[in-house]
This record gives sequence, structure tokens and C-alpha cells, in this order.
Amino acid sequence: MSEKTTAEVRKIWKDFSEKKTSEEEAKNLLLEFMFRRKFELGLASMSEDDFSDFLVYMAEHFVHILKKYNPKISDFSTYIYGVLQASAFWRKRKQFLANEKKSFCETLVVEESSFVLENEEIYFENEMTTEELYKVAKKNLEYSACSRHSERKTKISESFTKELCLVLALKSCYSITDPLVEKVSATTGCSKEKLRKMIMSAKESIEKKEMRFHNLFKRRNFAYYHRKKFSMQKQREAQKESAYTEYELQKFNSHDQRWRKSIEELSRQIPVPTNITVGRLLSMSPRHVAFLVSKAKEIFNGDE
Repeated sequence: MSEKTTAEVRKIWKDFSEKKTSEEEAKNLLLEFMFRRKFELGLASMSEDDFSDFLVYMAEHFVHILKKYNPKISDFSTYIYGVLQASAFWRKRKQFLANEKKSFCETLVVEESSFVLENEEIYFENEMTTEELYKVAKKNLEYSACSRHSERKTKISESFTKELCLVLALKSCYSITDPLVEKVSATTGCSKEKLRKMIMSAKESIEKKEMRFHNLFKRRNFAYYHRKKFSMQKQREAQKESAYTEYELQKFNSHDQRWRKSIEELSRQIPVPTNITVGRLLSMSPRHVAFLVSKAKEIFNGDE
């Protein structure tokens, strides 16, 4: 604090100690001093709302702070500066913990309310007339007969192909490229703008999965770097025909195991939106999305 500021706050204490000002007057003088000297007191980082709340909080404690001051230990300007800094830090930490607790509780409530097992969901479908059922059954029979005699070649209807392309595009939202988006748009007739919006919505639904995937990716890179490092050291030691210490061997094996484990985890942790999310974006039931995904696997594996 500047000499002028120091002299000002010392006078507040002097007048209070000599009974020239009452407790209420001294408190108000300190509040006014805080308000005018916000920057010098190291409180500039506070927003207007936070600073207003802090003033109200300190107003309740200034009388106690004045009574606790001991002139034999430190100067009053140093004392009041330390008190304000400690109080501001304590309030900031308390607010941070409260926000973390609130966020954690809200996350639990949201996850608990939105968690449902896909296999146990109930879907309501419009009833079909007998004539419509006959047409669908006949179409499926014709499709099955065709698939049995086509030597793994399938004749999938145009609507089925479009649905399949859209589902796979949204399921691949994490890694789909612009050229693929254009191809899907051309194949399905869905505008590129609408398709990109759906892909962005699908990506937003996997933010937590994506964060977990990136952490696994970093672990994989870290383990690979150290594994490579120890491997090269091992090769150099072998060329020198010197013994590889047991500690170095343990370090190499440890990083090798971490690297292999991280690769295994990465293969299982590719972020993909749920069938519920994809179904909501495409106005389909999650069960139909699951059916399309299973059909895609059969086609890619050559089962049909």
C-alpha cells in the first residue's frame, strides 16, 4: 500500500482506539476504505457482484477484527491487509467447493434420471392393418429369398440404405471427415447443413467419453515414449555387451505393460453416441438404430 493509504487506515484505528469514533463509525470507515482502495488491497480480480458480497461479509466482522488487533505484533495497515487477503481467499475457496458440490450433485441427478437400459425400454408403435402387414411380410420374404441366392450380395431398399448411411454417419461423429459428410449428404438427400448440425449434436453427447478417450490417448503416448526410450537403452547396452540392471529391466517391463494395456483400453473406448441419441436425432426408435447397426456389421463381415 502507498504511504497515503497506510496513513489513512492507521488513522481509522487510532480514532477507534482513542474512542473518537464508535464501533459502527469505524466499521463504516473501513468499508468505505475498502471500496475506494480495492486495487491497492489486492481485490481487483473480484467481479462487482463478488466484491459487493465481500463488503457485506466484512461488515459483519470488522468490529471483531478491530477488537482483536494487537499493536505490539504488527502495524494496523499490515494487519488489515492480511485479514482482507485471507478472508477473500477463504471465501473464494468456500465458494469453489460449494460450486463443485452442487455441480457433482446435479450431475448425479441428471445421470440417474437419464440412465435407462436400452434393452428394457418400451416403445409404442402404431398398429398396422392386415393388408399393410401382408405387404411388409411379402417384401421381407422376397428380400430373404434374394439374399440366399446372391452369393453374399444383398439388394437393400433405397430407404434402408439412406437410414443406414445416416446412422453410421452419426455413430462415426468423432472421426467423420468433410468429404464423407458430402458423400453421405449426396447419398441420403439430407442437406449438408442439417447433417453437420446432427453430427455436432451427436458429438456434444459424447463430450465426457471424448475426454476419457483423450486421457487414454495421452497415457498411451506417454507409455510408448518411455517404452521406446528403455528399448533403445537396452539395445545400446547389448551392443556394449554390458549387463542390463534389474531395475532398468523392471522399468522397461512396467512401461511395456502400460503401453499394451492403454492400447487395449483405447480399442474399447472409441467415443460413440448411444442408440438413444442417434434415434432422437433421426426420429427413430433406439431399437431400430440397433437393428441398423447390427445389419451393418453383418454386411461388413460378409455374413450376407
